[in-house]
Amino acid sequence: MIKLFDTPAQFFNYNESIFEMRLEHFYLIKVYENFSKEYKVFSAFNIIDGNYNIIGFNCHGNFHLYSSLWTKEMLSELSELVKLKLFKNWHFVGSRELILQLFAFNPEIDYKVFKDRIIYELNQSPAIELEVPGYAIQSQIQHLKILGQLNYDYSLEEWGIRENRDISYSIRQAQGAIQTNAMFHWEHSNKICSMLQIIDLDGDLPIIGSLYTVPTERNHGYAKALLDSILTELFSAGYEKIGIISDATNKTTNKMFVDLGFEVVAPYIDIII
Repeated sequence: MIKLFDTPAQFFNYNESIFEMRLEHFYLIKVYENFSKEYKVFSAFNIIDGNYNIIGFNCHGNFHLYSSLWTKEMLSELSELVKLKLFKNWHFVGSRELILQLFAFNPEIDYKVFKDRIIYELNQSPAIELEVPGYAIQSQIQHLKILGQLNYDYSLEEWGIRENRDISYSIRQAQGAIQTNAMFHWEHSNKICSMLQIIDLDGDLPIIGSLYTVPTERNHGYAKALLDSILTELFSAGYEKIGIISDATNKTTNKMFVDLGFEVVAPYIDIII
């Protein structure tokens, strides 16, 4: 059965269960939370077969597709509904295996993987002991110049050059994180070695983002020590679960997350055609 929705409100009301699985649907929920009148919704639907369910939301240059279980018939229905050949410069984001199978079902469509992610969660404070020189510190406005540059370097390394994302944007972004007490860094010998930001710190599920180590300071354990320290503080503050979204191709950081006790919630992919 295909269920189509006329408005975003109808879609999100029907699919309210996604809010109980925030990490799995993080990027789609962010669309909901930051929805703007400028966003044009092209389609919103569910494809349902018993307990199997595919959800789709095509909005603002991104086609969100999520499911953990589906049948071949549902995949065929999805292909007919989406019509990949009509898209150009469009992102297909969400459940990794579903999206890859959709494109395998349409082998004539060329695409490239823009981002391959792993979404992790942690339910208890890390049980490890680290001996790393330096200390974690909550970033302050006097650190803005250095952290703004590091934030820009992180953006370049993670995303490449993007329109309207220059150094000034990165400084403003870092300033906002500092002012909301959401940016932390690791210092050693009066130098900032690593940094991170906490997303959704005011909610019940903080997510670690923008974890970055100065290239010349890598392989010393600074990022792991910073992350361990902040995770311990967050759990001590009463949070019961913490998330992190990782680059699936970075073996070093993924090993670090597993060493700290993170468990995989879902693989995520961003494909562009």
